[in-house]
Amino acid sequence: MRGISGGLKGVLNVNYNYAQFRVNEAIRPSLSPVLRGLGDAASPITGQPRYFDINGNTITKIACGQPYMFEVPGYTNISLRVTKDGVETFNGPFVVPMAPYTSNCDYDPGQYEATASDLSTGQVLGKTTLTITGGSIFSSLSPTTWLLIGSAALLLFRRKRG
Repeated sequence: MRGISGGLKGVLNVNYNYAQFRVNEAIRPSLSPVLRGLGDAASPITGQPRYFDINGNTITKIACGQPYMFEVPGYTNISLRVTKDGVETFNGPFVVPMAPYTSNCDYDPGQYEATASDLSTGQVLGKTTLTITGGSIFSSLSPTTWLLIGSAALLLFRRKRG
């Protein structure tokens, strides 16, 4: 890197280091998946799909509004089929581990089943389920609706007192 200014040399080194990191991840899949070493994530079963919470513990149920992740230890690319309440919602290639996802109380509650398969052979690796609980008719109300409800309640309260 002779003749390159100090600032540009630093940028090139950072980009090289990042590229090397990505190559290492591709060569050695899942050596540093999300939250490895926390909860029961330190010794998951290779090839067995699992949902896990922010602490790394395997879960089968979570309240809406809470973050969760999905992985298949030992794999970075899989074929994934997901159903929600028996209806297929996804079927295709998927990169694992999944980034943290915070479930939405308006439309995520339900029973999910995930079936992971080896992307190259099609062999089923395993299945897992996740139930997202919660959600109500009130969680879908807009802030404007809540403002109107609150204003009406204040008017009724004032009328009753006066």
